[in-house]
This record gives sequence, C-alpha cells and structure tokens, in this order.
Amino acid sequence: MSIYLVRHGESAANCESLLSGVTDHPLTDRGRLQARAAGAQLRGIAFHRVFTSKLSRAMETCDLLLAASGATVPRIERFEELNERNFGRLEGARYEPPETLSEDDPRRRTFLDIDFRPPDGESVRDTHERAWAFFQSTLLPAATDKDILVVSHGNVLRALIAHWLEWPIDLSRNLSLSNCQVTRLRTDEISR
Repeated sequence: MSIYLVRHGESAANCESLLSGVTDHPLTDRGRLQARAAGAQLRGIAFHRVFTSKLSRAMETCDLLLAASGATVPRIERFEELNERNFGRLEGARYEPPETLSEDDPRRRTFLDIDFRPPDGESVRDTHERAWAFFQSTLLPAATDKDILVVSHGNVLRALIAHWLEWPIDLSRNLSLSNCQVTRLRTDEISR
C-alpha cells in the first residue's frame, strides 16, 4: 500500500518569503486552488486514515483536497509531530538563499548547519528526528495494508522522503517540494 505525502497549499507567508514555521498563516486563494487540484489527482483513492499537522494551512489544504478527491474518511487525525520546523526567534524573518547571506547571519546557519538551532527553535536534525520517529511509530504501521494521506509542511516532508530514500540529512534540503506536490511512498514494495 502507499503513503501519500502532500505539502500544504501556498500560504500568505510563502507569498512574502517569510519563515513561517509554527506561526499560523492562512492559505491564499491560489493555495486553495492548488489543494483542489491535488485532490483531483487523488480521486478514486480510498484513504484508510488521514493525518495533518495542527497548523491551519495544512488542515485547510487537507479539507479542500479531500472534498475535491471525493474521498470520505471517518476522521482526520491532527498531530503536532507533523507541524513545520520551529524557527524560534527567526519566525517571520525573510527567507533568502543561505548562500547569499553573510557568514554571521543566523538564517545562513539555520539552513546550512544541520545541528544549528535558532534561538528557541529546532535544528534540521531535530526536525528530522521528530518526523522520522512519528513516521515509524504511527504512519508506517497505519499503511501496512491500506493507503494513507499525510498533509504537512516542506521541512517535515523533506525529512520523511530523505529518510525513506536513505539519504543523509544534509542532502534533504536539495529536495524541492512545491505547494500541494503529491509524493507517493510505496510501502508494499520496500521492506523497512
């Protein structure tokens, strides 16, 4: 069976290139259209269970996606473990490619040093460990013989995909995930 991973639709923070992390930002109209389009791609799949983060951009994406797909599920399960990486005091800072930032800019270290924790935030490694532990304890067992849907955030989904592909953590930032991109992990083809 399969685990379908979907990144939330475009949010207001995405439009402004802000580090939104655990700050709740709503979807834009474009983000809502993206969610419906992703749902159309998933039409006909009977999801056994559906998981989202507790942030509104993921929850709304999930609701719109399911409505567009025609899927009915008994309930949507929301977990903090699927929330975006916590950028701490850098929440709301403008994102710029890390390579363009000065050596002493904490935004540079936040993205290039997998063990750097911004003040009051999480490192890349922290996010990977949180996401992968949840994957192993909850998501993978739920998908042993059924299809499941996970609607979450870029850093969390990159962590899951990188671990699934057995990539080193530092390569995960090279995974490009568009808003509402659907990624399928076939649990019936690979034994983990």
